[in-house]
Amino acid sequence: MDRSMPGGAFFSGGHLGSKRKDLWQVQQLEASHRAFAALRSDGRVITWGDVVFGGDSSEVEDELQQVRKIFASRRAFAALREDGRVVTWGDGAFGGDSSDVQEELMDVVHIAATERAFAALSADGRVITWGDRAFGGHCGAPEARLRDVRMIQASHRAFAAFSAETGLVSWGDPDFGGDSRAVPQDVHVLNIQSTAGAFAAILDTGEVISWGHADLGGDSTAVHDALQQIQQIESTSGAFAAIRADGQVITWGSFFAGADNSAVLCKPEDLKGSASSFLALKDGLLTAWGRGTFGDRNSGPPFDPGDIEDTCEAESTLSEYVTKLGVEEAQLDQWAVSPIVLLLSSGMSLEARQAIEEQVAQLFGDPQELWQRLQSVLGPVLGSDNDLHRLRQAMKDGQAMALRDRSEQWVCDDWRLEMDEGELWHFSGQICAHFLQLGLRGEIEPSSGVFLQPGRVWYSACVAAWRLGLPVVPLEEDFAKEPLAAARAQRALAELRPQAVLCTGALESHGWFWLEIEDCLRVSLEQLQKVLAADVMAIPSFPVAPETVLCYVYTGGTTRHSKCVAITHQMALWEVEHYATALKGLAGNTDRMLQYASAYWGAALFGQMDLALAFGACSVIHLAKQPEDIAVACRNFNITVLGIVPSQLRAWPGVKARPSSLRLLVTWAERTPPKLAREWKSEIPVIELLIASEYWLSFFSECFVWTDVDGVERHVLHPLPQLDFKLLKEDGSEAAPGESGELFLSGSTVFAGYVEETGAVWGFERVALIIDALGSQISESFFQQVDGRRYFRTRDRLKRLPSSGLPAFVYMGRADSLLKIGGAWRDMEAVEATVSALPQIAACAIVADGDELSAYLELENPRGADASPARGEPLKRVQERALQKLGSLGISQVHIWSSLPLHPKTSKVNRQELLADLARRKSRELAWTAKLKEVQKKMIKGRLHGSKMLLWRLLKLPYLWTAFLYFWQRLGKNRHRWVVFNLPVGPPDIFLLLAMLVPNFLLKQFFLVCIAAISWLRDRDGIAASGFLSLGIAGASEASAAKMTILLGLLGRYCFRPSRLQFLLGLPCAYLFSFPKWYRDEFVVRSTWDSSYLRRFLLRWIPALQKPPFDASLRFKKEDVAYDWGSEKRWVNVREYGSLALLSFWEPVRPAILPPEPGASTATAAPAPVLQTETEPGDGMARSLALLVARVGGDPSGLSLDSLQAIRLAELARHELGLVLSPGLVLRSADVETLVDSLDAEELPGEHEQPDEENAWRLYLMEFPKSPVVPWIEEAEMPGTTPLSESTDVMGVYKLTGPGGRVVPQDWYVRFGAGHLDLPALQRACDRLVSRHSALRTVQSPDEAMREAMDRAAAMWQLICSAYGSYGSPKWQCLGRLVRRLLMATWPRTFLKEEHLARVEIQMPDEVLRDPNYQRLSDDDCMFMQSSTLRSKHRWPFHIFVYPLVRSGAAGALSKDLPLAQAVRMLPPEDVVWYIYAGITHAYSDGACGNALLQDLLRLYAEDGKTDAAVGWFFSAPVVLGSDDRLWGKTQQFFLQEMQLGPQIHPAPAEPMALLQDRLKNSLEGRLPGRRPNPNEDVHHEILCEDWGRRPGFQKKVRLDESIFLALRSVKDVLGCSPDVAWLTAVVGSLLRLFPSEQRIQLILKCACRDGPNQHNMVGFLSEQRVIPVDVGESRRANLLDVACCIEHARRSRAWRAPQPYEASICVYINIVGSINDGLPLGCSQVCRCASGSSGQTDAWAHLNLRIDQLDLLKWDFRILHWDKAWGWGWGDYFISILGAVIADMVECPLDPIVPAPAPAWRVLSIQDEAGVKRKDPPAAEEAMGAASNGGSKAMRIDADETQLKSIEHSLFRLRSLGNDSRP
Repeated sequence: MDRSMPGGAFFSGGHLGSKRKDLWQVQQLEASHRAFAALRSDGRVITWGDVVFGGDSSEVEDELQQVRKIFASRRAFAALREDGRVVTWGDGAFGGDSSDVQEELMDVVHIAATERAFAALSADGRVITWGDRAFGGHCGAPEARLRDVRMIQASHRAFAAFSAETGLVSWGDPDFGGDSRAVPQDVHVLNIQSTAGAFAAILDTGEVISWGHADLGGDSTAVHDALQQIQQIESTSGAFAAIRADGQVITWGSFFAGADNSAVLCKPEDLKGSASSFLALKDGLLTAWGRGTFGDRNSGPPFDPGDIEDTCEAESTLSEYVTKLGVEEAQLDQWAVSPIVLLLSSGMSLEARQAIEEQVAQLFGDPQELWQRLQSVLGPVLGSDNDLHRLRQAMKDGQAMALRDRSEQWVCDDWRLEMDEGELWHFSGQICAHFLQLGLRGEIEPSSGVFLQPGRVWYSACVAAWRLGLPVVPLEEDFAKEPLAAARAQRALAELRPQAVLCTGALESHGWFWLEIEDCLRVSLEQLQKVLAADVMAIPSFPVAPETVLCYVYTGGTTRHSKCVAITHQMALWEVEHYATALKGLAGNTDRMLQYASAYWGAALFGQMDLALAFGACSVIHLAKQPEDIAVACRNFNITVLGIVPSQLRAWPGVKARPSSLRLLVTWAERTPPKLAREWKSEIPVIELLIASEYWLSFFSECFVWTDVDGVERHVLHPLPQLDFKLLKEDGSEAAPGESGELFLSGSTVFAGYVEETGAVWGFERVALIIDALGSQISESFFQQVDGRRYFRTRDRLKRLPSSGLPAFVYMGRADSLLKIGGAWRDMEAVEATVSALPQIAACAIVADGDELSAYLELENPRGADASPARGEPLKRVQERALQKLGSLGISQVHIWSSLPLHPKTSKVNRQELLADLARRKSRELAWTAKLKEVQKKMIKGRLHGSKMLLWRLLKLPYLWTAFLYFWQRLGKNRHRWVVFNLPVGPPDIFLLLAMLVPNFLLKQFFLVCIAAISWLRDRDGIAASGFLSLGIAGASEASAAKMTILLGLLGRYCFRPSRLQFLLGLPCAYLFSFPKWYRDEFVVRSTWDSSYLRRFLLRWIPALQKPPFDASLRFKKEDVAYDWGSEKRWVNVREYGSLALLSFWEPVRPAILPPEPGASTATAAPAPVLQTETEPGDGMARSLALLVARVGGDPSGLSLDSLQAIRLAELARHELGLVLSPGLVLRSADVETLVDSLDAEELPGEHEQPDEENAWRLYLMEFPKSPVVPWIEEAEMPGTTPLSESTDVMGVYKLTGPGGRVVPQDWYVRFGAGHLDLPALQRACDRLVSRHSALRTVQSPDEAMREAMDRAAAMWQLICSAYGSYGSPKWQCLGRLVRRLLMATWPRTFLKEEHLARVEIQMPDEVLRDPNYQRLSDDDCMFMQSSTLRSKHRWPFHIFVYPLVRSGAAGALSKDLPLAQAVRMLPPEDVVWYIYAGITHAYSDGACGNALLQDLLRLYAEDGKTDAAVGWFFSAPVVLGSDDRLWGKTQQFFLQEMQLGPQIHPAPAEPMALLQDRLKNSLEGRLPGRRPNPNEDVHHEILCEDWGRRPGFQKKVRLDESIFLALRSVKDVLGCSPDVAWLTAVVGSLLRLFPSEQRIQLILKCACRDGPNQHNMVGFLSEQRVIPVDVGESRRANLLDVACCIEHARRSRAWRAPQPYEASICVYINIVGSINDGLPLGCSQVCRCASGSSGQTDAWAHLNLRIDQLDLLKWDFRILHWDKAWGWGWGDYFISILGAVIADMVECPLDPIVPAPAPAWRVLSIQDEAGVKRKDPPAAEEAMGAASNGGSKAMRIDADETQLKSIEHSLFRLRSLGNDSRP
């Protein structure tokens, strides 16, 4: 059967065109999938059809001479010439290109073809193959055996040959006969035959062997004993038939292809096999068996046993047609018959059939004479006059078609696809008579199940059942591929208990459930075909009442459980009678209407049938599931009227892509968005119908729009005449014009009722049609009595409009879509409609999961039809507008998918799938929590299990442990190193030995001595120390009075020092949590030493001491990566230079959205803020804030600020507008107006913590001499490094494990921009700065010995609470408060210096001239190099120096007689660049402190000098958004007033120590599950993560090209997100493509945690690690915009949390550090430098650890600190490559699915590939790792031009220089 139709005929070869005149004396005809080749008697070849499939042979036309025979594959042809040469054409991948073997193709005698390959047999016995290797295009290993070959045969995908030397040889697809090793090889073969997937060979012994696909004849074991003395074998596409010497026919293979030979006569004279049937001749009688469902075995698509119908393609050639008739080609008059049969067999359209007479007349003259010739030739062999009638009908303009069927289910000898109305009635009458013979009656049982695929037989069978009054239920039969169909069938058969089932024989193999139904008949398709072929006498119809059930259909089930609906005859009659009214006369009997719905959705199936019946139009049956398939079908079949679901229409390729034949669109099943209808109405009329499964045609609309008061557009609906309906309000009264109500329907359009699970019909009164009478009862919830009539409650809400003509209504949604939110009723459907009507939103779906509502959006592609970018606002604004509308339902976050899921059968938005997505997200969250619980409990067993035997004894000695820690800390690092590396025991072992050696009778005295030691070592309290020592010494005597005196004295002393007493009381708790982990960690580490034999022995035999290995690595496979490594459309270019990887783009990216042109405005874009007058104070404040937003680099209309920009905005607002803003409030605000509205609601600071009586604070701290942000390490001097386990601002901070390395701090550098620097004024400003910020006055904690121990104790307590605790348990709450007090009492103390003692003097360098060796470097880089000496002499906790860089040209003018600072100030300002360096200890600061520190320092400097530069800087601030003189003047006056207030103008910031102490207290409470603390007011103790999460890893040094940065800058115009969100989106998108099976990426970010008031200007360690889960639901639907919005929502709503113990080990750690850049006062700017890095092996602490630092407004420093070694070394290259691709996709196609990587047709690189220049895929892991070990990977090196090499050389020189910048 051919797929060609009008509009597609030329594409499939169904139209001859100009080739007609060349088709004469045709001797052979061959067909590929969509093209034909005809061989004429003169040896010439004529081709036509699709050029891709070989329809154009013009390139080889000169060679196509003296052709002997033609052979065809699926898309190519091969012609064998008389001289033995071969000519090929067509698709090269399918054998159309034989150039590689052309020289071998000599003396060819035979050719065989699979679907994609050819094999030629030469005269000397050689076999030459070409084409697809998987289809036999390459012999492979069997090639050596192909010698002296005598015969060759082909299946669909394999070849078989017989060699006289080596025997049987086969190759190709093993499943299709390409592997014959299961049968004997060394045999002598007489003949080989093949089916589509198997071979059979006759041996010289008369036996038969077979191999290949078992279902297609490859398994002959069942008839093996009968296969003896075989003389002949014939085959179809799926079966073999063999004739024995005694004349018996043996068949095996597929039942549907002729394996059933029960009808075969014995001893046939001849036997032939066609496509799927056999024909036997005996005594002049022909007997045929089989079924016409398979195509020719040498062409067509690959055979799939599970999808038989799809295997037949357009191969109804002349040979096959004549074979079916039992006539040889030689008996026909070729000049007369060939062209006619060519036209008929190619699948004629209606127009083609009507044009046959004209075509025939042009070729042969009088058609009547031609008909007489055909009748005389074909008449004797045609079975009956009916066959002649059919042939005659094909040559004349007969009746209008009632049906055009693509299902191929018809009588085996019927090659036509059409059926007119007369034939439909006639054939249904024949089936009706057969039903009566089987005893089927409508009065007996109510239904019959029809499993047939919709088509002519299905149509005729349904009409036959209806003529008998027998209801039908349409069902699908493809259970293997459609699990929904199987579930539906099982339910339908159980509920309806049909008396008959119509199905194909394929269902017998499933053993289906009708076999369990008593008295259920099975009527097979074969039986119906025989009935139709036998021309049974048709019978008249029986009288059927209108209320009789016509069919049972099931609702779609897209929103809830589907229900079985009983449809009556009168419903169909009503619809047929009123369609003309609804469609306004726009359809007629000449139209073609597509019936594409499956049997699963019966209402749509029969509705599409009614639409065609109503007008007597042609119904084209063609199953199409996807919108693209519907569009293709409409084009191929010339559809004129299309009924479609709006969801499918929305996904249509586009209005402009509609076929020209389509002239009317009918929408139904769901509400049609006016925006969508308006788009289509510009081209063709659109009619919207109100139809449901329960009620059919009722209201119609011509898509005229009415706008409601809420601004929502709705279509105006009109009721059909005579429609019995009521619109009732809640009180039961009729709705008046302007009022809304629920629609009630009655009459012919309403269904009979729902069918219960018992089979009873709810609401239907005819007992005769109820299967189970006991279960029948009326459900009043569906029907209601109104005015004495029963009406169906549709649950649809309509609004009656005032109208003087036709009654007018608008659809208001479903009554069950109302939700009560905040005391008010909200309509979900109305909100959906409102959101869908917004610009750039294609669809919206809201689903309710319990009490939680979620919204899904599908956005329109911003690119035009020609892929041109749009100009306007970014996509994030679209999402924000949708959120504003969704806010009425309490929805704060939406999921943005590339396309909403459609139900596979109904094509509506599948809300069940959306609910399933929400359920999967929750299950992943639960699985994540359960996984953590399992790990935590596993780790706890090892922590507290180690020393149970000594536990009670050790519990008495926590004070010995504490004293030991303080004593150990006093020894110093050098002694520590000596003990660790020279003694066989470590500190925990020494402590245990001390504990063991103390006798029991001395424990009490030893206890007092330890307290004395603690009092002295910790507090330097000599009085308390001597008292406790005295008590210990007196313990051996009986001096009771003295003991009491000392004890009372100590008690009195501790009354004034309660914190010391609390410390002593809390030590047992700290010891209990900390010591087991300390000892076990030390034990495991020392067991790895070579000399620790005993420890390894103990670890081996005591599993409790072993650390559980890390077993949670993500599985990475390159073949699973959703990325086309060889795509020509890849932008990414990765180059390797040594250990450095450079990422760039081949070409600049092409943004999908461009910013509006200057002066242009869009309808959706918010206008730029303009400063207002003082009469509008609110607006004036908004405009002032808008100016500040622009100054920090944000967008006033949408903010889009990162964390550092939010901090800077809060600082500017405080200083210049007098506003108190918190960064959290800034980040939570969508725009400036929202920020202004939220000012009044800003939370005020609550009660602060206070220091203890000793003025000591307790807060989480790190090692004191640590620098913030990024440490600089001299790699050349480091023997080894390991990452710190402490919480730091950067994962990957190094601490030294051996001598030689030094940590050199790099903190903040500021380039001064206001002339010369006044050093005395800067010193005074520095003094005031130190007095303002307490972190600059800190000292190293006297309890440094307890720092790590207490961190371990806190982490262990959090672990126990997370694993076993419960916030709902009062016991756990009390225990948590107790442990918090005890641990807080023992926590290390922090003291502050007095201001005069904390003064830091600003340093100056000794040399300020620019080094001539650094001439190629910039001023900034040169300063970095020359200031390394000053930077290395760091002073704790605060270090500051000034570096004036004097340019080389001014060296002579620098006076040597003056002090250096004064001499520099004498130089012209343009010759000097002043830099300020400031650095703080990391123990009490983080990276976000830089903004507060530098802002305050420079402002204090400006205030101290009241310099003109300060005032000039303020007045020169850029005004980018317009200005208003009065308001701007007020702001200037405010600034001047503040400048005149003197040195104490700004109040000191809030004490950060109090905030940090409060956070520490919250963390020590245990973080019990179920408690929801403030996510920013907590501390994560990560020291436990090293126990389980530490594993081997790799690191890689990466540099990004400027093209990457430019693309990232464009992300703001496309997505509308801040740079940090853009980076996170790129990383998450890359991981989703690298791990496509993962739908959830768990991020850990280093967050500033400065949301509270005035926290932004604090200097303190406020930043913390926070977990943000990014769950996209389904990566094949989610897009990068959804990822960005998910991250943005988490950031704005602070929907993050502190990590649980060990959670960081299975997350992705990302630390993004922004830069202040040019946002500092006095025109100053921060300068940053690239950090060094390396490539190679390291330790990994998380799945992936990234550090991203901003260098300036454009550039970023990107480092991969580590990734899991389990992923392989090559993973780094894969990640870099995909990261670049994702960045490009964020700009170019942000709405495409994340997986697989998008490859739009318009994305084509314009560069030309050159050999050796471009490598498309990353290097193999072995190749890259090997190169890395030899100095870096060179697998991806490319040839660069001289300019590129110089640039790279300069970059490498700069990196090497910076790496050694601390050397003199």
